[in-house]
Amino acid sequence: DVAQPPASLVYGIHVAVFMLTVTLVGGPQLLLTEALRATQLQQRAAREAQAARERSELAFHAVFDQASVALVLLTPAGDILQLNARAARFLGELEPALVGTQLTAAAHFNTEQRAQLSRAVEQAALGHASRRELSWTQEGGDARVYQVALSPFLDAAGQVRQVLVELVDVSDLVQTRSMLAQARRLESLGKL
Repeated sequence: DVAQPPASLVYGIHVAVFMLTVTLVGGPQLLLTEALRATQLQQRAAREAQAARERSELAFHAVFDQASVALVLLTPAGDILQLNARAARFLGELEPALVGTQLTAAAHFNTEQRAQLSRAVEQAALGHASRRELSWTQEGGDARVYQVALSPFLDAAGQVRQVLVELVDVSDLVQTRSMLAQARRLESLGKL
C-alpha cells in the first residue's frame, strides 16, 4: 500500500498550481497593463510640460511685446532672434528685416559703439551682465542717450542660451543730472 498524502497537502498543491497558472498567464498581461499605464502617465506628463512651456512662452511674448522699453533677444554670438516693436523703431528697421542679423550691424551704431556692443555681447556670452550709456544723434539733430543693458539667460546646465538687450532712453535723466551738477557748481561758487 502506498500512503496517500493528506488532503490539506493536496489542496495546498492545487492552490499553488492554480496561483502559479494565474501568475504565469496573468503576469504578462499585468506587466503589459502596468507598462501601458506608465506610458500613459509619461505621455500625460509630457503634454502637461509642453502646455506649461507654451503658457510660459505666451507670457514671455506678452511681456516682451508690450514692454515700455526696447528689447532685443540675441544668440550668444550676437544674432538677433527677436525684438519688440520699440526696438525695431529704435533701430529704424522692420522687425523681420533684423531677425538673423548681428545687433552691431544695425545702421544706428557708429564704429566705437559697435566695438563697445561687440565686447558687451562677448561678455554676456560668457555669463556676465553689463550696462552702459550710449549717445545717438537722431535724424532731426536731437541727441539722445540710451542705457544699454545686456543680461545673459542661462539654461539648466549653466550655459548661456540667449542674451537680452534692453535699450532705455535716459536722455531726460542725463539732462536733469547735468542741470543738477551745474546748479551745484553755481551754488558752490555762490552764484545761485
